[in-house]
Parts: sequence; C-alpha cells; structure tokens
Amino acid sequence: MKTVYLLTIGGYVCLLWLTGIYVTRKSRSSEAYLVASRGLSTPFISVLIAGTWIGGLAGILQLIFCLILICLCQ
Repeated sequence: MKTVYLLTIGGYVCLLWLTGIYVTRKSRSSEAYLVASRGLSTPFISVLIAGTWIGGLAGILQLIFCLILICLCQ
C-alpha cells in the first residue's frame, strides 16, 4: 500500500512539473505568465481571493485549536 501512495504522489508531482513547463513555454513573456495576460474575469478573481482567505483562516483556526488542546492536556 505504501508503494501506491508513493507512486500517486510522484505522479502528481510530475504532472505539476509538466503543467508548469507547458505553461511557461506557451507564455510570451514573464508578465503574461504572472498576470495571466490580464484575461481573468472578475468572478474568477473573486473566487481566487475568497479561496485564499478561507484557506488562511482554516490554517489559523487549526493552529488555535491545537494550542487549546495542548493547554488543556497539560
């Protein structure tokens, strides 16, 4: 079972590398790569920002929960 997990993670990492290589070769300049050629719609950008905030908040809440558990178990 451990082999399956390692192969899955390795395949995922390879997929990320291949996608990155494809996108960077397709882009004409570094500015086009960094800002997506300014072709993103407002709803898409809103969802990206909301996802970033929710992910950050989840990480902070997880840290607080762990600290509370540590304090209560002492």
